[in-house]
Amino acid sequence: MKKQKARQQKLTLVVVAAVIVLIGVIAALLAINQGNRATAYTPVERFSDIHGLAVDPASPDVLYVATHHGLIRGSKSSESWQWALVGNYRADFMGFSMHPNGKIFYASGHKVPDAPVMGVARSDDGGFSWKIIALRGKVDFHAMTLSRANPNRLYAWYYGDGKFYTSADGGYTWDSFKAQGLSAVLALAADPADEQTVWAATQTGLARSTDGGRSFELIAFDGTTVIAVAMDPSDRETLYVATETGAYKSTDGGQSWQGLGLADTVGYFAVAPRDSAIVYAATHRAALYRSPDGGTSWQLLKRGE
Repeated sequence: MKKQKARQQKLTLVVVAAVIVLIGVIAALLAINQGNRATAYTPVERFSDIHGLAVDPASPDVLYVATHHGLIRGSKSSESWQWALVGNYRADFMGFSMHPNGKIFYASGHKVPDAPVMGVARSDDGGFSWKIIALRGKVDFHAMTLSRANPNRLYAWYYGDGKFYTSADGGYTWDSFKAQGLSAVLALAADPADEQTVWAATQTGLARSTDGGRSFELIAFDGTTVIAVAMDPSDRETLYVATETGAYKSTDGGQSWQGLGLADTVGYFAVAPRDSAIVYAATHRAALYRSPDGGTSWQLLKRGE
């Protein structure tokens, strides 16, 4: 009886010890997970070299900023804005484009951890992790856009070979060709209602294609370098462009233009999908502006570097 009792006591001690170890392991895993969640965003106060903008479709007060040093998320709290690096992938994000669902992002660029030039990278978790899905080491798209009319359709232009690129399967495979009437592209914007229509900001003006990028026609700013172009996601007639001398808005498909009154040279625009009256602009000095009224007035969110 004494031996049996001793064995039971020993077994009980072993079980208790195992439970304690298990609890410790679970607690450690929880701590790690909590730490990962806590460090998923790394707060920053200053950043430079902005290469793209996108507004969260769920909130017009959440802005994603593609930079030379990674992806930054800005969010409004009360009357101030907080900025934070997203995840740990510190590439130079060019051609930054957001899927209408707000979770899938695309980017090209260079200065990446796992390729000399990125090709095309995709994130399925809001920018926390990225995977190069096509053209690794072959292209560095500075101009790329996604069609809201068909989110599997992407357009890009590569300065290295002067070719226009299209993808019909979410960026996994691409066709390329010389587009008639197109050269020296600085930015692209896809029509929100027609996947075959895409606009191009070029060094010789603003051009438009209605045949999926096969040919382009000059629409406005003939002989002027157009730096940026963006479209209202809910109104295909409304466009925003920037030249070296000013920023402009059209509400009639590019036939007429009104000045926006921004003194700095704008490099990128983004229009909020949920409320298209809210427009963001990034300048070449990495200043950020927000308009609550479709570009009539502007609030400075971040000073230039």
